[in-house]
Amino acid sequence: MKIFISITIILFTTFIGKQIVSYHKRRYKYILELNKFNNINLVNLLGKKDKLIDVINLFNQSTTHEFKTTLDELKNCLQNHINFYVSNKDFNIEEREVFTQYFNSLGKNDVLAEKQTLSNFAEIFKNIEYDLKEKYIKYSNMCVKLFFLFGCLIVILII
Repeated sequence: MKIFISITIILFTTFIGKQIVSYHKRRYKYILELNKFNNINLVNLLGKKDKLIDVINLFNQSTTHEFKTTLDELKNCLQNHINFYVSNKDFNIEEREVFTQYFNSLGKNDVLAEKQTLSNFAEIFKNIEYDLKEKYIKYSNMCVKLFFLFGCLIVILII
């Protein structure tokens, strides 16, 4: 019985560590997708000049689930002519505000102003990406090991 409880405790604490790593991974993947989407918009603006809805539909085919949800909500807001708000709970309020400003600014300006806006947001997203990558690298190995060791400590204290 003690062995079963010990294994359960270690598995549970390791699972908690994996969930923390998963949280940081989702945040990092989301900002990578956002950067890709911004770059595609910038290239489209300078080249083909497709409608934003068409760019969203094209990008939706190859993106992650979290970002696809955001793009689907954005497309719905564009079609209904209402303001969009990023509701992804993995990010804090300030980050969501930046993302919301970005999405609400798409297609609102002439070509030169739009290019400048997209370039400005590209810099902001690069900084956020760098911070999230640092956190993901830092926490990915440490959290799983730390929570595994925490589970072992609990087992030792119980025995």
